[in-house]
Amino acid sequence: GKRDAAIRTIAKALLLDGRSEDLQHFHEWLAEAAPDAGKRKALQEVVVRETVDNYLKEAFSPGDGERTQAAVFLAKTGVDLKKATEWARNAVAQLDAQSPVNDVVRFNARLATVYFYQDKYAEAVKTAEKVWDYVDPWNEDFWYVTGQSYEKLGKDDQALAAYLQGVLVNAPETLDGALKALYSKVHGNTEGLDELIDKTRQEVSDFQPGKYQPGPSSGRVVLAEMFTGAECGPCVSANYAYKALAGYYPRSVVAIVKYHMHIPGPDPMTNSDTEARYQYYGGNFGMPTSFIDGGEKMTGGGPKVVTKNRYVTYDRSIRQHLQQKPLLTLKAKVDLQQDVVKIEVDLKALDQKALAAKTLRLNVALVEREIDYEGSNRVPHHNFVARKLLGGAEGLPLQLTEKALKLNQEIDLKAVENDLATYLDDYAARRLGEGGWKQRLDKLDRDDLAIVAWVQ
Repeated sequence: GKRDAAIRTIAKALLLDGRSEDLQHFHEWLAEAAPDAGKRKALQEVVVRETVDNYLKEAFSPGDGERTQAAVFLAKTGVDLKKATEWARNAVAQLDAQSPVNDVVRFNARLATVYFYQDKYAEAVKTAEKVWDYVDPWNEDFWYVTGQSYEKLGKDDQALAAYLQGVLVNAPETLDGALKALYSKVHGNTEGLDELIDKTRQEVSDFQPGKYQPGPSSGRVVLAEMFTGAECGPCVSANYAYKALAGYYPRSVVAIVKYHMHIPGPDPMTNSDTEARYQYYGGNFGMPTSFIDGGEKMTGGGPKVVTKNRYVTYDRSIRQHLQQKPLLTLKAKVDLQQDVVKIEVDLKALDQKALAAKTLRLNVALVEREIDYEGSNRVPHHNFVARKLLGGAEGLPLQLTEKALKLNQEIDLKAVENDLATYLDDYAARRLGEGGWKQRLDKLDRDDLAIVAWVQ
């Protein structure tokens, strides 16, 4: 008996989540509330505008993210299409070569959706094609409107390819139906469709980036950090993507550090430093999450079938950062003497004025190049696993008052192993009970260690 409240609730759900069934319920309930077409249109306008106004007010300081999300809602409901187009276009227009990948993807994807619901199919596919490689299989809206737009333009092959991307992880009813209908139209029936889906899944799961091809670079070494876990299902694709990154890029171009966490279950590669580093970046984010050069945050993953998508997304960000001019050079000499790693770091300022305005810290991570351990996500090998952070999560204070600076640090491997053992013992006592760890990873492979050093 509370139809008005239900309509407003489903309108808010449609704005926030955008599921096709929500749009269907919205129109059905509007029709029940206002059988007369004129009154129904008036009610729809009131509800939609009210929903958008409340959403933007709740955001306090709405930006392009909130406005483009509202734009999609306006377009789907057919209300104030001029405003929807303006918001979506403005967000895309403000993107540049250094914009975060996530912004490039979501703003273009939302603009394509706005075009689609105005029957502007050519504009929709032109916009969608800009971000095709970076949109993950979970984005049902994107793959549906892209496929539908191609169909409207008579480009069935491209439409099939779009629908295929949207069913690689699961098969949303709307996308699955569109794929089967178009495949039957092209081939006469659905025979061979399952095999095509399996083949596509295999291709993206076994993705290999090929041989390293240097691109535009300022000489910068980019740092790629990832928070992950051996019990984390969505971390599978991100881990394989990082394996591909490590195989493609030389360490003189991209440095990698991976921090393991107890997500959602116990992970013996976790330690007090990895947990502290998680808090350093603010905590309260899921796994997998990557930080490129300590700044651009990229969250999201999935099963192995999402590997290619994760790789090309990380790769785009890395290539952007490679073009940014470094403010200093860092060279390190490392020597292992009687179980003590001796590290000599030479820093040289390239832009002393810019550096003087920054609070700098030297970060030194002791990592193992590869650890063999299989958790519930079935990833058997883990590369560049952080075992110790000198100075903890924040690193060591750095005073670069002169143009050049030399620093010497040491890491006692026995002390690191003792710290790892103590951490595992304490965690087991608090969380694991009598069962303990299925495999303890408190020993370091002296032949497989590396040092990653950076200034942040």
